[in-house]
Amino acid sequence: MAAHGRGAVHAHTRPADRVWANVAALTLLRDLEAAGRPATAADQAVLARWSGWGATPAIFDETDDKYATARAQVRTLVSDDEWDAARRMVLNAHYTDPAIAQAMWAALTQLGFDSGRVLEPG
Repeated sequence: MAAHGRGAVHAHTRPADRVWANVAALTLLRDLEAAGRPATAADQAVLARWSGWGATPAIFDETDDKYATARAQVRTLVSDDEWDAARRMVLNAHYTDPAIAQAMWAALTQLGFDSGRVLEPG
């Protein structure tokens, strides 16, 4: 994690760092669930590093040895259904859900927008 201005902490940007931050968050989440306790402030800092798998699809690539250790650890933490769902989500993890986009366009239309340039920052 890196701190940037005003004490804000941002997720790692290197794929390997993201993978291991996700593994740590998932491991902690399972521990919290098993213990039936809420997350402490320190736990919350670990959980806040979760970034999803969209930027790290290689963890699901069984032929990529770079993430074999992390992949094996994650497989012990999730069910087969959870693994399959996460793997499927990688393909559209960076895209806005169509239902949300449709609602946003409807709102813009109701506000009078009917043409012009639109930027959808990624």
